[in-house]
Amino acid sequence: MNTSHERDLKAAILRTFGALPDIRMFNNPVGEAWMGKARFQKTGEVVIQHPRRVRFGLAPGSADLIGFRKIIIPPEAVGHPMAQFLAIETKSQRGRASESQENFLRIVDQYGGVAMLANSLEDVEEILRSSSPFHNRNESK
Repeated sequence: MNTSHERDLKAAILRTFGALPDIRMFNNPVGEAWMGKARFQKTGEVVIQHPRRVRFGLAPGSADLIGFRKIIIPPEAVGHPMAQFLAIETKSQRGRASESQENFLRIVDQYGGVAMLANSLEDVEEILRSSSPFHNRNESK
């Protein structure tokens, strides 16, 4: 499977890991657009009357894929299922995260979520397998 493009990697991650019973993932496109009454011109242009800017996505810099995984807290702690936030920023092998994307991932990690920059399905698998919801990430920082 060719995952050299970010969109292909995102789709592969959603198919592979979003189908697991303890994980839910959602595409999180972030950006802005204009809306209003559209008039189509014969030239192929579109004129928007009474335009309004619309921002979409969780927040500027938020990860391409967001979601949660079900974790079971040990009985001595709480004893019932809880959700752990997941944030996956997908990049091609040559892609680089922006400063705002790195900040978002850092904050998710600091608050106990699983945050990752993924260049492949193997990256996601490794981080999900190795990340423990119970170790305190702040102790080493």
